[in-house]
Amino acid sequence: MEIPKLFIQLFSRQAFIEGSTRRHLIAALTVISMLVVTGSVNAAVVQYTDYSDFLSTTITSDVGRGICTSGNFTTNAGCSGTNAGSEVGANTPNPTPMTFSGFSAFEIGMTFGNDENSIFDVTLSIFDNATLLDSVLVTTNGNDISDQFIGLVSDLAFNSVSLAYGTGSGTLAHFITRIDIGYDDVSVVPVPAAVWLFGTALIGFFGYSRRRKIN
Repeated sequence: MEIPKLFIQLFSRQAFIEGSTRRHLIAALTVISMLVVTGSVNAAVVQYTDYSDFLSTTITSDVGRGICTSGNFTTNAGCSGTNAGSEVGANTPNPTPMTFSGFSAFEIGMTFGNDENSIFDVTLSIFDNATLLDSVLVTTNGNDISDQFIGLVSDLAFNSVSLAYGTGSGTLAHFITRIDIGYDDVSVVPVPAAVWLFGTALIGFFGYSRRRKIN
């Protein structure tokens, strides 16, 4: 991270900061640097509420039985076609992994079912190979007739996802009726809050230093 290092070099000059004041500022910059670096480890994601949230112009969409024959992803959880759609991981309540076929994506959305009218959390996680980048969560509506959407956009590319039914789902299979994947880098990377806080503090410091010189 070069920005904190640049600030340290700039404000270590005798013309701006002296003695203990300089040491305190350097300590503060070290903390800010740690916050910024820590914030950059995970992807920054925005949760979607519907397929209309997609911004990519390059999108693949697999629906119903086409999910089982899709060439856009593979899964080792098994897939069985039904009249309504496809059950990915049909015989297990364990998380259902899906690895994209030779490409990375920035957007993912899917529709899942709840065949037992149960209330539980469903988590959609994104990965870069084996590295977990981030995840989003929705709570089921307890309605086996109305399927639900879960999706997100990420500032980092990912090449696999996992859908997991949480506590309360029992042995319910993962029933997925649609999967959309967006490939364009359409995300906006948010600036870590620590940077804005530091900027405000820096302005205040300049004002304080100037008043001291004038007095």
